[in-house]
Amino acid sequence: AGQLSAFFLSQSRLDVYLSQNPAGTSVQNIVHWNQVRIQKSFLFQVYDWGNPTANMAHFNQVTPPLYDLEAIKIPTAIWSGEQDRIAPPREVDNLLPKLPNLIYHKKIPYYNHIDFLLGLDTPQEFFHEILYLIKIDVDLISVKLFGALGRRQPLVSIVSNG
Repeated sequence: AGQLSAFFLSQSRLDVYLSQNPAGTSVQNIVHWNQVRIQKSFLFQVYDWGNPTANMAHFNQVTPPLYDLEAIKIPTAIWSGEQDRIAPPREVDNLLPKLPNLIYHKKIPYYNHIDFLLGLDTPQEFFHEILYLIKIDVDLISVKLFGALGRRQPLVSIVSNG
């Protein structure tokens, strides 16, 4: 599982973190996560129902299909950590070229999976970037909606440090 980077974790809030995690999920989700983790081929497949007959009933084929990443039409930004054991860099590197609308990727050298949730420096490392990307998208939508009318007003105003 993901390790905590103690330097970037609020030690005084550790009791809060532990009282709320792990968060709930379904048994099927845990089984699917395990299916993805134990296979070493880096195939990004949907849930395997466990036998060819069940898979055939769900997918019309004996093995689970790959996720259709080409179907992702929205602009996509990804932040990854080089110390992440849950989404290791080699798997992220395999995923990135398959995303047709990847607009941004940032690899944080010292981040692991849990740091994205609990790291003290998350605002500096990526929260401001997320807000900036959202603002850019909202501004583009605003231009499309109001540009021809000459009344371009931002739909959202965001203060960013960078």
